[in-house]
Amino acid sequence: MACACVLIGLGLAMVVAAAPSPAAVSCTRYASPSGADTAAGTLSAPYRTAQKLVNTLNPGETGCLRAGTYSQSQLRFSRSGSDGAPITLASYPGERATIAGGYVYVPNGSNHVTLTELDIDGAAHAGPSIQIMAADTHLQANLITNRNIGESCVILGSLAGYGQAQRTQIRANRFADCGNRANGLHDHGIYVENSIDAQIVDNLFWNAAAWAIQLYPNAQRTLIAHNVIDANSGGIIVAGESAGGEYSQSYASTSTTIEYNVLSNASIEYNLQSWWGGPTGTNNLAHDNCAYNGRKGNFDTSTGGLTYTANTVANPLYQNPTGRDYRLSPDSPCLTIVGYDTAAKLAGTTTTPTEPTPTPADATPGGTPDATRPAGGERRRRCARRDRGRRSHRRRRCMRSGRRRGVLIAKVLTERAGGIHSKSSGRSVRSRTARSYSVKVPMSYHSASLR
Repeated sequence: MACACVLIGLGLAMVVAAAPSPAAVSCTRYASPSGADTAAGTLSAPYRTAQKLVNTLNPGETGCLRAGTYSQSQLRFSRSGSDGAPITLASYPGERATIAGGYVYVPNGSNHVTLTELDIDGAAHAGPSIQIMAADTHLQANLITNRNIGESCVILGSLAGYGQAQRTQIRANRFADCGNRANGLHDHGIYVENSIDAQIVDNLFWNAAAWAIQLYPNAQRTLIAHNVIDANSGGIIVAGESAGGEYSQSYASTSTTIEYNVLSNASIEYNLQSWWGGPTGTNNLAHDNCAYNGRKGNFDTSTGGLTYTANTVANPLYQNPTGRDYRLSPDSPCLTIVGYDTAAKLAGTTTTPTEPTPTPADATPGGTPDATRPAGGERRRRCARRDRGRRSHRRRRCMRSGRRRGVLIAKVLTERAGGIHSKSSGRSVRSRTARSYSVKVPMSYHSASLR
């Protein structure tokens, strides 16, 4: 049963609706703050630490943490599961455990690991909070934060020799207050650095220091779908980099699909954009997204490498965004665009759409207006006017095709400046950014923070 919980243990003043578990958890061994690592790991004699619990798990087994906080400087997964039989770390059914004190590390070779139904607080570690360098890692139904103290909440892969993240699935999580603003636009909700076939689906993001999701510089075949992204410095960026500085060769993120997301209130950057310090990425597509009130705009088409089609600019009409309740109102014009209400889905409910209210063309917020398709009611009225006198089957065709239309007006930024400073190396990276950027972008995390 879904419940609403006020989460204060992590210092986050927000209301969180608990997501229903995808399946009943069957616990193999247990840990509890009142246990002992010399115990047997049973329900009546649990271990004390999360690390001891993880170290005992074999493929297909699940370690369950009783309610409470488990602190360690590093929680490392040193074993692999197998296909269909992952190693799983979860909260005990009906309870909620917190992983804190350091960072979670899934190193190269520790494949088929799942973390689910956990609160993960990386504020005590200066680097990325969850570091994934392996294949087939799943993050599902977690609350992930570092309280704007650490770097990125999640890093996928590394080009500094730690490994490539493969087939990572990040689903039904809440990303809150990720990254340190003192580092500029360097720290993200999810930083996809060296990855292939990642899926980022059905997540909520708010208040990231930089972008909610950054694909840079070598993110291949990434799916980003049905996420709600609000009040971050930027929404989603697809990017690449030239050889030199931190990288020995040039990279470009390619074959990205960004679909059915709600993106709103980017406070510094665009809600959706691309950037290329080296070669331009190919086969990157953004379609059927609903965006609103980006500081620089909603969809940046100035740099190319990302094709936009059938996207909409409209106020999503969240029920209570200041309380982090991102369920859509029944009359949200975004609801029929993205297909379903992700926040309601995570809360175990649904939102049934009513007739959406169109956004006036002369009142589109977020910098330079984007010429996108009109919202539902206005689109239908235009079709009706155009189709008067046509046969009924042609009227129906107009209604169907209207949803697929959308042409974006490019806002061209022609003057560029070079010399982005690298945090990790201290050297000047040979890359370019639009002169209008108040903070230079994009940047890599501290490679040295990876262990």
